[in-house]
Amino acid sequence: MERMSFEPDLSPKWNEKMPRMVFQMALLGLNDQQMSDVIGVSRTNFSEWKKKYPDLLDALVNGKSIADAKVAEALYKCAIGYEYEEEAVFKGKNGSPEVVKVNKYKGPDAWAATKWLTTRQRELWKDTPKDDVKIVNFTNINLSGLSTDELMLAEKIGLNNIVDGTAGSTTD
Repeated sequence: MERMSFEPDLSPKWNEKMPRMVFQMALLGLNDQQMSDVIGVSRTNFSEWKKKYPDLLDALVNGKSIADAKVAEALYKCAIGYEYEEEAVFKGKNGSPEVVKVNKYKGPDAWAATKWLTTRQRELWKDTPKDDVKIVNFTNINLSGLSTDELMLAEKIGLNNIVDGTAGSTTD
């Protein structure tokens, strides 16, 4: 009895169904390596097909663009909030269930708004890396150039204790 193998054929021939299949895989978010694995060809062979068959490259680009656009639209809607319609079941006048369409509102999501802004306006909304935070050494503060009002404020916030080395100590 011959044993059946479920391993992919490593040398399938090109066929006209490939662009549609690649388009669908791109919509699913698969990358080129994953697509070549599903098709059963090497990544190099898949790259050669993209050069040789314009329909394949178009399908790949369009699938990725459509998927990205739909996700971007959904993220944007989450960021700003949106209205949607939902069916609800209520008890009708005669006691039987009645399906009614109800308008609902989903408020803005702070994470989605932050993600959108940090992606689209990186320089304005980027997080400050920990490396950019400066540690200030308060052990050598010179208060001699301060006015009386500034010295009183420094005393209120405890800077005079840091200067004279008694930071954190309390007096009875």
